[in-house]
Amino acid sequence: MYIETNSELSLGLFNFLISLCSFISYYFVSKMVSSKKRKAAIFYGGLALYLAVLLFVFPTSYVTILLYGVIIGVSFPLFNVPFVSLTYDIIGKSKNAGNWRVEYIIIREVFINIGRVLAIIVFIVSVSFLDPIFIIPVLMLVFGGGNFLSYFFIRKTSI
Repeated sequence: MYIETNSELSLGLFNFLISLCSFISYYFVSKMVSSKKRKAAIFYGGLALYLAVLLFVFPTSYVTILLYGVIIGVSFPLFNVPFVSLTYDIIGKSKNAGNWRVEYIIIREVFINIGRVLAIIVFIVSVSFLDPIFIIPVLMLVFGGGNFLSYFFIRKTSI
């Protein structure tokens, strides 16, 4: 946002907009998405997050970036709340859940952070050797699909 506008105020407004949309979305998602609607919410939230990334395939503008912020602010809670709930339900029903729940949660966090570190390494290596104007949208398209792809791993789970 700062690169597009050269204004710290616009960057602050962008962050405020994302935070406001997320706050409202977290509230409604936590109230409205029941355990029966979790998988659908994960699907639509992941799809919207991926479609938001497509905005950066085309030339960006201030309005495009604001639209991205609104979509992300609304869609991430739609994906994250049911996904985390489903994860904890699966952990709770696993073998020896009472004794091992902390370890299960730690293992979950380890793999999440391994993914983050790998994505950062791929990003740094890619922009070091390739034209950032070309490779950043490509990386966004590849890594941006992760949330949506996760739906296909959990769609057949039963709790």
